[in-house]
Amino acid sequence: MKLLWLAVAAILAGCTPEEKSPIVQKLETSELHELGSSCAGAFLAFDGKNLVMMDKGTSKVLQKNITVADIGDDRVTMTARSGAASIISRFHLNPDKTVMNFESLYFDPHPTPEQLASVGLKPDYEANLDREMRSMPPLVLCPKTTS
Repeated sequence: MKLLWLAVAAILAGCTPEEKSPIVQKLETSELHELGSSCAGAFLAFDGKNLVMMDKGTSKVLQKNITVADIGDDRVTMTARSGAASIISRFHLNPDKTVMNFESLYFDPHPTPEQLASVGLKPDYEANLDREMRSMPPLVLCPKTTS
């Protein structure tokens, strides 16, 4: 499922609750459904600092310690720590903050080909992951269900 790729790319800089912008608060309290799903079916959500996939009443942690940062201009970054590097994904929200589109992905610091090889990844891993994320459908920020 393409929603899974959001989890692969997610890792954000942390904010305390009182510092969180309205965009971050809305994102962290929404269900993230694929556009066109009418807010039904499987979705991503934040459970504390974890990004989880909810499907048919079961949840699966996709990434631990996720934090969302508002970088202005209707954009957010998500940062996930993986060893000595972070994977940072950037998303753009539409003007009414109801739909989120993937924009870019990068590693910080950028790993060398040798570092990638040491964990079994090819030198073009970052570019391939970015390309795969670009095929992800937009996500709709839906209100959390209460059931």
